[in-house]
Amino acid sequence: MTSNQAVHNCYILGEQCMAKNNFSGAVSAYSGAIALDPNYSDAYLARGIARREAGDYDGAIADWMEVARLEPLNADVYCWCADIRYEYNNDYDRAMADYSKALDIFPEFSEARFKRACARLEHHDYDGAIADFTKMLEVEEDAYCYMMRGKANAAQGAYQSAIADCTISIDLDPDSKMNAITYYDRAYYRAALKDYRGAAEDAQRFLAFGFKWPQVETIRKALQAWQQGKAEA
Repeated sequence: MTSNQAVHNCYILGEQCMAKNNFSGAVSAYSGAIALDPNYSDAYLARGIARREAGDYDGAIADWMEVARLEPLNADVYCWCADIRYEYNNDYDRAMADYSKALDIFPEFSEARFKRACARLEHHDYDGAIADFTKMLEVEEDAYCYMMRGKANAAQGAYQSAIADCTISIDLDPDSKMNAITYYDRAYYRAALKDYRGAAEDAQRFLAFGFKWPQVETIRKALQAWQQGKAEA
């Protein structure tokens, strides 16, 4: 058997193990392929996936960084490393660096930009989040992206901008159940501006979707305040 054939056989065995969710077997098989060909980037990439599925997150990052060394223009592996650093390792700074590296390689990488935007929003970098969401919206209008930018605007107290984002989101996808959340958000923003009538109207639309959230009491209060004001007028 030639060396190339042996490498191929190890890789195929790894794929077969992955198909059976035998992640430890897959890691072993891909490791065999790498031992025979230390520059086999596909094997490092696949072993990283197997390690991630097995919960070996540091091992997955190590494999994908090896892919990045062998394939410097592979933006995907930087995004995957960032996902692990952020979601499992709580390493925000290095996650941001990896998302940014992915975007340096491929500026139109919408998944990496969206994830970076959401991470920035969660960590109170509202200007950074708004910049990322806006960059995405310059390429393609997306209802969810407008809703998320609205959250970032509202977090800075820019409720009028947040309301405008929610309105565009609803107009783009009027029949989506996602609009229940958008109506909830817009009701909250309108109540913050003491637009109780508008908040109440959005509250009624939200409640019509049948959601039962603890936060719904905020909306109910806005509705009651508007009704009380209307009765006193």
